[in-house]
Amino acid sequence: GAAPGPAAATVRMALWAAVCVLSQSVYVVLGAFNLQQEPLMVELAFMMTIGAPASAWVNVALWRWFCIRFHLAAGLVKHYGSHMWRDGTAMMHHYYNQPLPNRAAWWFHNMPPWLHRWSVKVLFFVQLVAPALCLLPWPPARAVACAAFVALQLMINASGHYGNLGLCTVVMCLPLLDDATLGGALLSATTSSSSSLSEQWRWYAVAAAQWLVDGAVAATAAAHALASFVPLLDCTHGAFVAPSLCAWLYAAVPRYWRLVNRYGPFGAMHDFRHELLFEGSTDGRTWRRYAHRYKPYAADVAP
Repeated sequence: GAAPGPAAATVRMALWAAVCVLSQSVYVVLGAFNLQQEPLMVELAFMMTIGAPASAWVNVALWRWFCIRFHLAAGLVKHYGSHMWRDGTAMMHHYYNQPLPNRAAWWFHNMPPWLHRWSVKVLFFVQLVAPALCLLPWPPARAVACAAFVALQLMINASGHYGNLGLCTVVMCLPLLDDATLGGALLSATTSSSSSLSEQWRWYAVAAAQWLVDGAVAATAAAHALASFVPLLDCTHGAFVAPSLCAWLYAAVPRYWRLVNRYGPFGAMHDFRHELLFEGSTDGRTWRRYAHRYKPYAADVAP
C-alpha cells in the first residue's frame, strides 16, 4: 500500500497529464463524431494524474467509485430510457442496430426471442444490482461483481466492434479485487528496520508528507465523486436530482475539460437502422451501390 517516491510520482503525473491533454485534443478534433469513449479516456487520464502521488487506499477508493458509477449509469440510462429495455425486446434489435456490428452479430441477432429477453434481465442484474456488491466489505462479493462486469464486456465485444472501450472497462474493474483474491501477485510487502536515529526521523518526515499528499488527493477525489452524481442521476431523465452541493461542484468544472462525464450507452433503442449508401455511375444515369465487404446490410442475410 505504499506510495511511489517523489521522483516516480512526478514522472507519472506528468505522463498522465500529457495523456489527458492529448485525449482532450482528440475529443475537440472529432467534434460531433465523438462517442463516449473519447471523454472516458480524458476522465481516466485525469484520475490517473491526481492518483499518481497518492497511496494505494486513495486510488482504490477512487477507482472503485468510478467503476460503480460507470456501470450504474449504463443500467439507469436503459431503465429510464427506451421502453424496449423495460419490456425485454431491446436485445432483439441491438445486435443489428449497434454502431459497428461484426460477423458474430448476425448469429447473436438470430437467437431465440426467449434468450433475448433473458439477456435483458441478466444485463440489468449486472448493471443495476452488481454495483451494490462493490460497496460490501466482503472481498468475495466484490469478486463476483468484477467477474460479472468482465463477462459482460466479453459478450459485448464478441458481438460488436467497440475498440479499446471493453479493455478500459476491464482494467477499471481490477481495483475491486484485493490482494488475497489476486494471490498477492500485484503487491508484495517488505519490511525493514533501521537503528539510525536520523533515518527514523527521515522516515517520519516522509510519512508526514505522504499523509498530506494523501489528504489533498482524497479531497480532490471526494469533490470529483460528488460532482459525478450530477451526470449519473441525469441518466434517470429527471426521476432523481443531485443535491445542490453536487450541482455546484459540477458547475465549477468547465464542460470543455471533460473531467466529469455522463456515461450509459444505448438508452435510446430503435427497430430500424440508418445507413449511408455510396453509389457510383459511369454514365450519370445508372447508379450502383458500393457495398462494404464486412458491413452487414440485411438482418436476414448471414455475413
